[in-house]
Amino acid sequence: MMKKLLVVDDNVSFLRQICVLLEGQYEFFPAKSGAMALKIGAQEKPDLILLDVEMPEMDGFETMAGFKKEAWFGHTPVIFISGNQDEATKAKAFESGAADFITKPLEKEMLLKRIELNMRDSGDAARGQP
Repeated sequence: MMKKLLVVDDNVSFLRQICVLLEGQYEFFPAKSGAMALKIGAQEKPDLILLDVEMPEMDGFETMAGFKKEAWFGHTPVIFISGNQDEATKAKAFESGAADFITKPLEKEMLLKRIELNMRDSGDAARGQP
């Protein structure tokens, strides 16, 4: 069974790019907003979430706060994605509970390795292993 990824970004062309990069390797669920991500997350219970920082209405940090209130969320790793590379944004992402942070533009091999690493680590955490 393929692992499930929730991909959250308000940029539709970026969502398409991610879907093309991940096609055949993961089952993915695109969401164009934080509100949509919360609904899809509750339905699909993803194994990992790729979450854009800068979105209108509900940004990535607000969306992350919403995920944390959900029972399904548990140990689900979240990788924040942003075109913004400043240290304050990265620090805020990790303070909010991010497992990782990747800057745009994305490189396929790096993205796949980061997803693989964070899924493996979350599986260990869910089983109570270091």
